[in-house]
Amino acid sequence: MKKVLQNFFLSIQYRKYLKLLSQRKINHATIIRSVGILLGPDMEIDTNFINKVAAELGVPLRNVYVMSQSTSVQEYQKEKIKRFFYNQKLLTWTGYFSDQEIQFCEKALDVLINYFEDTNKLLGLISVKSKAKFRIGFAQADHRLNDLVFDFDPSKKNLFVLEMKKYLKTMFKIAS
Repeated sequence: MKKVLQNFFLSIQYRKYLKLLSQRKINHATIIRSVGILLGPDMEIDTNFINKVAAELGVPLRNVYVMSQSTSVQEYQKEKIKRFFYNQKLLTWTGYFSDQEIQFCEKALDVLINYFEDTNKLLGLISVKSKAKFRIGFAQADHRLNDLVFDFDPSKKNLFVLEMKKYLKTMFKIAS
C-alpha cells in the first residue's frame, strides 16, 4: 500500500514540477562552471567518464556532482567528485525526498546530465526539482525533462561526450 501511495504522490509532484520546468527560460550566454550527473539505477559510476566530461567542459572536479542509486561508498571518497545517493525506499509515503536528494536538487548547476534511459518517476522528479539551468538526456527517457536529447545507447559514453561538447560549445562558453 505504501508503494502505491508513494507512486501516486510522486506522479502528482512530477507533473507539477514538469509544468514549471517547461515555463522556464534558458540563458545560453553563461559559462559552464558546475555539472551534475544523475545516473539511472542500472548505471555504474565510471570515474574515467566523469573525469572526461569535466575535462571536455572545462569544469574542475570539485564542481562535479554525481547522484546514483548505489549506496556503497567505494574509492570515491578519495576523488574530488561529490557523491549523492537516491533510493526509493528512503522516500516518505507521500513521496518527499530524503536529505541526499534535497541536497543534490539544491545545488545550482549549469548543466545536469540525466544519464538514464527509462521513465522512472523518481529520477524524473529529482531532475525537474534540481536547480539546473540546462538539462541533457536520452530519447528513451521522458523527453520533456531535457533541453538537449540524444538518440543513441547510453553505453556509448565516448560518443556522448563528443556530441555533448559539440552542442554545448555552440550554446555556452566552454573553456578550452
